[in-house]
Amino acid sequence: MTRSEDSLTAPNTSAREGGTTRDNVTRALWGNRTKMIARPSDRDRIQKFYRDVLGCHVGKGPQHPGGPEDTDLIRFANNFTVVVHYDHVALSDSDQKRAIWLEIQTDNTDEIRKKIEAFGIHGFDYFDREHFYFQAPGGQVFRVARTEVVVAAGSR
Repeated sequence: MTRSEDSLTAPNTSAREGGTTRDNVTRALWGNRTKMIARPSDRDRIQKFYRDVLGCHVGKGPQHPGGPEDTDLIRFANNFTVVVHYDHVALSDSDQKRAIWLEIQTDNTDEIRKKIEAFGIHGFDYFDREHFYFQAPGGQVFRVARTEVVVAAGSR
């Protein structure tokens, strides 16, 4: 567990409501889709980066019937999907640095870093020196981290 995880608090599962213990807590999970809006002029470079550098499947077309045609679906190896809508109202690269950052996990962080840099993308300084941070085409900020092995409770 990391230092920041040590300071996290668990949901209150023993709160008393009307003299009974509440053990059935509704919890949220992070889904497997996210959406970003990118400039149409970045489309070709975005597609090449995700397909050729990160090895993602890149498909074109609306996510839903009647949805915007100017859309790409980018699927990572673990089925995490980034839906990219192309629109001139996209955030600037500097505004993207103040938006949500995502993490890319890999078994070989050095190899991915070299491929990203060979594509012409360079990292930027951040206080966390253990990871490589960069802005992908379209402005999205990523952190490259080693793949974590998650062991489900009770599966030893």
